[in-house]
Amino acid sequence: MKQNNHSYHLKIPNFFVIIVALFVSWLTVYVIDIGMFNLDLLLIDKFGFEQTDEAVTFKATLRKVFNIVLFLNLFPFFLFLLWNIRFNPYRGWKKQKTPFVSIIIPAFNEQYTITKSIQCALDQNYPEYEVIVVDDGSSDFTPLLIDFPEVKSIHMERNQGKAAAVNKAIETAKGEYLLFSDSDSHLHKNAIRELIKHFDSPDVGAVCGKLIVRNPDSLIVCWQSVEYIFSQAIMKIAQNGSGSSILVCPGPICMYERKTMIEIGGFKERTIVEDFDMTLEITKIGKLAVYEPNAVSWTSTPKTFKALKGQRKRWYRGTLQALRLYKDMFFNRKFGMLGCIWLPYLYFWGFGGAVFEALLLIGSIPMLFHFYSVYITTLSVVFFLIFEAINIAIYIFSLFIERQLSLKMVIASILIKPYSIFIKYVILVAIYYELRNKKVTWS
Repeated sequence: MKQNNHSYHLKIPNFFVIIVALFVSWLTVYVIDIGMFNLDLLLIDKFGFEQTDEAVTFKATLRKVFNIVLFLNLFPFFLFLLWNIRFNPYRGWKKQKTPFVSIIIPAFNEQYTITKSIQCALDQNYPEYEVIVVDDGSSDFTPLLIDFPEVKSIHMERNQGKAAAVNKAIETAKGEYLLFSDSDSHLHKNAIRELIKHFDSPDVGAVCGKLIVRNPDSLIVCWQSVEYIFSQAIMKIAQNGSGSSILVCPGPICMYERKTMIEIGGFKERTIVEDFDMTLEITKIGKLAVYEPNAVSWTSTPKTFKALKGQRKRWYRGTLQALRLYKDMFFNRKFGMLGCIWLPYLYFWGFGGAVFEALLLIGSIPMLFHFYSVYITTLSVVFFLIFEAINIAIYIFSLFIERQLSLKMVIASILIKPYSIFIKYVILVAIYYELRNKKVTWS
């Protein structure tokens, strides 16, 4: 396929945007800190709170922690805003050629969802493609349901895991590009057209689309929908906006160049999150992984806390496995903003933050009892409410820009703190499982 002459713009780190985002984040934290200082003086003056040495020490520590955590939350948000003001990376792309594409769907015990997923794959608004479905040794009716006349079906004799299943499909795929989906996800009819255009550039090795949670009809599903919207509308665009690859191309909608996948040996079985492992492998060989918000896949999410815990425990533990494998990318200028900012951010804020919050909670309880006062309690509550109000505002803003601003989604955003606490708990469980080397597999 003939490539055009331009290089993908994200290849160059946008240092100016990053520096401005850092400055604006710091300035916002500074202004809020001044406001908190004045509020502190007002509380002391209005209610005559006593200022003991211990109270002053606790207050100073609380302010420092608040400022650091607030800065880490604001930086991706301002990076997103500045990147979209400066330049829209998704404007003006046009793919003139239509290379052959293979859609690959792995399935394991998905008798209730696989038929609809296959039908959506077959309904693509694209001239040249095939659909390959791999049954990974299912014990239900999945093997019988994947035998569509238009589908190339592969039956594994026994369950070997997702990586082995998709690698088997890659061996038989005819496509120059490979689009992977899940057996419980529904591709939009224009998914291929929106993803393939980014491969105009030789710099791109992977493209992922937008995941939309299907039927958010309960609070727990709405919470997950808010989380998905924020992570894509803000975080993924902030990552690409910094000149970095995105951290992960999710399984329900991601496209790779077949030649690149063959070069790196396909999906690896060394972690339980093949998509994250593959994304990092792609970037490590010098290719970019980018986000295309106009390519959509509707996906299902767990409807109970028990199911959610199982899913996220696998995700987070697999992420830890991959981060350990690619630790040489951390703070490595060779890998640009991905290595210098986003991988450390994920590790130290995503996982380290959960540990830090747990230690902070354990440590603050005896401190509060040691020198309990109405003043300290009031100040702590005010800090907490301001921080949560800012987070809620960012969530609601992400709903607005994604046109998902409904009453139930706003309510879910306002009430999201219990969900956030639960996710932090699951992260701690995943860390424990990984340290103990307990077995977790895909199901």
